[in-house]
Amino acid sequence: MMKILAIGQHPCDIEFGCGGTIFKYKLKGNHLEMLIIADQCNNTDSDSLKKEQEYSASLLGVKKIHWGELPETDSLKANKLNTRVKKIIDDLSPDLIFVNTPSDTDYSHKLLAEIVLSNSRMVRNFLYYETITTIDFKPQVIVDITSLIDDKYKAIKNFESLKDTTEHHRCNLPEYSQSLGKIRGRLMNVQYAEAFEPHRLIINL
Repeated sequence: MMKILAIGQHPCDIEFGCGGTIFKYKLKGNHLEMLIIADQCNNTDSDSLKKEQEYSASLLGVKKIHWGELPETDSLKANKLNTRVKKIIDDLSPDLIFVNTPSDTDYSHKLLAEIVLSNSRMVRNFLYYETITTIDFKPQVIVDITSLIDDKYKAIKNFESLKDTTEHHRCNLPEYSQSLGKIRGRLMNVQYAEAFEPHRLIINL
Protein backbone atom coordinates (compact mmCIF):
# COMPACT_ATOMS: atom_id res chain seq x y z
CA MET A 1 0.00 0.00 0.00
CA MET A 2 1.28 3.45 -0.94
CA LYS A 3 0.77 6.59 1.10
CA ILE A 4 -0.25 9.40 -1.23
CA LEU A 5 -0.39 13.11 -0.43
CA ALA A 6 -2.14 15.50 -2.82
CA ILE A 7 -1.43 19.18 -2.13
CA GLY A 8 -3.32 22.22 -3.40
CA GLN A 9 -3.26 25.92 -2.70
CA HIS A 10 -7.04 26.30 -3.03
CA PRO A 11 -10.07 24.02 -2.75
CA CYS A 12 -10.78 22.29 -6.08
CA ASP A 13 -7.17 22.60 -7.35
CA ILE A 14 -6.54 18.93 -6.59
CA GLU A 15 -9.86 17.72 -8.00
CA PHE A 16 -9.20 19.61 -11.23
CA GLY A 17 -5.56 18.61 -11.61
CA CYS A 18 -5.42 15.01 -10.41
CA GLY A 19 -8.84 14.01 -9.07
CA GLY A 20 -9.25 11.03 -11.38
CA THR A 21 -5.73 9.74 -10.76
CA ILE A 22 -5.87 9.90 -6.98
CA PHE A 23 -9.27 8.19 -7.00
CA LYS A 24 -7.81 5.45 -9.18
CA TYR A 25 -5.01 4.98 -6.63
CA LYS A 26 -7.60 4.81 -3.85
CA LEU A 27 -9.62 2.16 -5.66
CA LYS A 28 -6.46 0.04 -5.80
CA GLY A 29 -6.23 0.09 -2.00
CA ASN A 30 -3.79 2.93 -1.39
CA HIS A 31 -3.94 5.47 1.46
CA LEU A 32 -4.88 8.98 0.33
CA GLU A 33 -4.62 12.31 2.17
CA MET A 34 -4.94 15.94 1.08
CA LEU A 35 -3.35 19.18 2.20
CA ILE A 36 -5.28 22.35 1.29
CA ILE A 37 -3.41 25.54 2.15
CA ALA A 38 -6.12 28.23 1.92
CA ASP A 39 -9.76 27.75 2.87
CA GLN A 40 -10.81 30.81 0.86
CA CYS A 41 -10.61 31.84 -2.77
CA ASN A 42 -11.26 35.45 -3.79
CA ASN A 43 -13.42 36.25 -0.75
CA THR A 44 -15.60 33.14 -0.91
CA ASP A 45 -17.32 32.04 2.29
CA SER A 46 -14.79 29.93 4.16
CA ASP A 47 -17.27 27.65 5.93
CA SER A 48 -19.19 26.82 2.76
CA LEU A 49 -16.03 26.19 0.78
CA LYS A 50 -14.59 23.89 3.45
CA LYS A 51 -17.80 21.84 3.50
CA GLU A 52 -17.70 21.55 -0.28
CA GLN A 53 -14.06 20.48 -0.15
CA GLU A 54 -14.76 17.87 2.49
CA TYR A 55 -17.63 16.40 0.48
CA SER A 56 -15.66 16.33 -2.77
CA ALA A 57 -12.74 14.68 -1.00
CA SER A 58 -15.08 12.02 0.39
CA LEU A 59 -16.26 11.25 -3.15
CA LEU A 60 -12.65 10.51 -4.10
CA GLY A 61 -11.98 8.31 -1.08
CA VAL A 62 -9.68 10.71 0.77
CA LYS A 63 -8.87 9.41 4.24
CA LYS A 64 -7.96 12.77 5.78
CA ILE A 65 -7.83 16.45 4.83
CA HIS A 66 -5.14 18.64 6.37
CA TRP A 67 -5.85 22.37 6.25
CA GLY A 68 -3.03 24.85 5.97
CA GLU A 69 -4.73 26.90 8.69
CA LEU A 70 -3.37 30.02 7.02
CA PRO A 71 -5.45 32.97 5.80
CA GLU A 72 -4.96 33.55 2.07
CA THR A 73 -2.61 36.49 2.72
CA ASP A 74 -0.52 34.48 5.19
CA SER A 75 -0.20 31.61 2.72
CA LEU A 76 2.06 33.92 0.71
CA LYS A 77 4.50 34.20 3.62
CA ALA A 78 7.16 31.61 2.88
CA ASN A 79 8.22 30.90 6.48
CA LYS A 80 4.70 30.16 7.73
CA LEU A 81 3.87 28.11 4.66
CA ASN A 82 7.10 26.14 4.89
CA THR A 83 6.47 25.24 8.54
CA ARG A 84 3.00 23.86 7.81
CA VAL A 85 4.01 21.95 4.66
CA LYS A 86 7.09 20.43 6.32
CA LYS A 87 5.09 19.14 9.29
CA ILE A 88 2.50 17.37 7.13
CA ILE A 89 5.10 15.77 4.86
CA ASP A 90 7.29 14.69 7.78
CA ASP A 91 4.33 13.24 9.71
CA LEU A 92 2.90 11.26 6.78
CA SER A 93 6.15 10.32 5.01
CA PRO A 94 4.34 9.83 1.69
CA ASP A 95 5.46 7.56 -1.13
CA LEU A 96 3.95 9.87 -3.74
CA ILE A 97 3.22 13.60 -3.77
CA PHE A 98 1.01 15.50 -6.21
CA VAL A 99 1.23 19.31 -6.27
CA ASN A 100 0.47 22.01 -8.81
CA THR A 101 3.19 22.85 -11.30
CA PRO A 102 5.28 25.97 -10.59
CA SER A 103 4.66 27.02 -14.21
CA ASP A 104 1.69 29.12 -13.23
CA THR A 105 0.41 32.70 -13.41
CA ASP A 106 -0.83 32.50 -9.80
CA TYR A 107 2.05 33.42 -7.48
CA SER A 108 0.61 31.41 -4.59
CA HIS A 109 0.76 28.29 -6.77
CA LYS A 110 4.37 28.97 -7.73
CA LEU A 111 5.41 29.50 -4.11
CA LEU A 112 3.61 26.38 -2.91
CA ALA A 113 5.26 24.18 -5.56
CA GLU A 114 8.72 25.46 -4.61
CA ILE A 115 8.18 24.91 -0.89
CA VAL A 116 6.73 21.42 -1.35
CA LEU A 117 9.68 20.46 -3.53
CA SER A 118 12.20 21.72 -0.96
CA ASN A 119 10.58 19.52 1.71
CA SER A 120 10.29 16.40 -0.45
CA ARG A 121 13.87 15.31 -0.95
CA MET A 122 13.13 11.88 0.61
CA VAL A 123 9.86 11.34 -1.27
CA ARG A 124 10.35 8.68 -3.94
CA ASN A 125 7.69 9.89 -6.39
CA PHE A 126 6.81 13.51 -7.09
CA LEU A 127 4.42 14.69 -9.83
CA TYR A 128 3.20 18.14 -10.85
CA TYR A 129 -0.41 18.58 -12.02
CA GLU A 130 -1.98 21.44 -13.99
CA THR A 131 -4.57 24.01 -12.87
CA ILE A 132 -6.69 26.56 -14.73
CA THR A 133 -3.88 29.13 -14.38
CA THR A 134 -1.06 26.84 -15.56
CA ILE A 135 1.20 27.97 -18.41
CA ASP A 136 3.86 26.18 -20.45
CA PHE A 137 2.86 22.74 -19.15
CA LYS A 138 4.79 19.80 -20.59
CA PRO A 139 2.74 16.60 -20.15
CA GLN A 140 5.03 13.61 -19.84
CA VAL A 141 3.17 11.17 -17.58
CA ILE A 142 -0.36 10.28 -18.70
CA VAL A 143 -3.01 8.43 -16.68
CA ASP A 144 -6.16 7.00 -18.28
CA ILE A 145 -9.19 8.17 -16.24
CA THR A 146 -11.90 7.33 -18.77
CA SER A 147 -13.77 5.06 -16.36
CA LEU A 148 -13.64 7.71 -13.61
CA ILE A 149 -14.45 10.90 -15.53
CA ASP A 150 -17.99 11.06 -14.10
CA ASP A 151 -16.61 10.81 -10.56
CA LYS A 152 -14.17 13.63 -11.26
CA TYR A 153 -16.92 15.75 -12.84
CA LYS A 154 -19.16 15.28 -9.78
CA ALA A 155 -16.34 16.19 -7.37
CA ILE A 156 -15.64 19.44 -9.26
CA LYS A 157 -19.29 20.34 -9.85
CA ASN A 158 -19.84 20.26 -6.08
CA PHE A 159 -17.86 23.52 -5.63
CA GLU A 160 -20.80 25.92 -5.91
CA SER A 161 -18.99 28.63 -3.93
CA LEU A 162 -16.39 29.04 -6.69
CA LYS A 163 -18.82 29.87 -9.48
CA ASP A 164 -18.67 33.63 -8.97
CA THR A 165 -14.95 33.99 -8.29
CA THR A 166 -12.93 36.00 -10.80
CA GLU A 167 -11.02 33.14 -12.41
CA HIS A 168 -13.76 30.52 -12.28
CA HIS A 169 -16.40 32.93 -13.60
CA ARG A 170 -14.59 32.93 -16.96
CA CYS A 171 -15.16 29.21 -17.52
CA ASN A 172 -17.45 26.37 -16.58
CA LEU A 173 -14.97 24.46 -14.45
CA PRO A 174 -16.51 20.97 -14.70
CA GLU A 175 -16.89 21.30 -18.48
CA TYR A 176 -13.39 22.73 -18.82
CA SER A 177 -11.95 19.78 -16.89
CA GLN A 178 -13.68 17.35 -19.24
CA SER A 179 -12.44 19.22 -22.31
CA LEU A 180 -8.89 19.19 -20.98
CA GLY A 181 -9.29 15.51 -20.18
CA LYS A 182 -10.15 14.81 -23.81
CA ILE A 183 -7.08 16.72 -24.99
CA ARG A 184 -4.81 14.81 -22.62
CA GLY A 185 -6.51 11.57 -23.61
CA ARG A 186 -5.44 12.03 -27.20
CA LEU A 187 -1.82 11.76 -26.06
CA MET A 188 -2.35 8.05 -25.31
CA ASN A 189 -5.35 7.28 -27.51
CA VAL A 190 -7.93 7.05 -24.73
CA GLN A 191 -11.11 9.05 -24.19
CA TYR A 192 -10.08 10.92 -21.03
CA ALA A 193 -6.76 11.30 -19.22
CA GLU A 194 -4.85 13.44 -16.74
CA ALA A 195 -1.31 14.58 -17.43
CA PHE A 196 1.65 15.28 -15.16
CA GLU A 197 5.15 16.65 -15.20
CA PRO A 198 7.46 14.32 -13.23
CA HIS A 199 10.09 15.75 -10.94
CA ARG A 200 10.91 12.26 -9.64
CA LEU A 201 9.38 8.94 -10.60
CA ILE A 202 10.62 5.53 -9.47
CA ILE A 203 9.77 2.60 -11.72
CA ASN A 204 9.80 -0.75 -9.90
CA LEU A 205 10.66 -3.61 -12.26
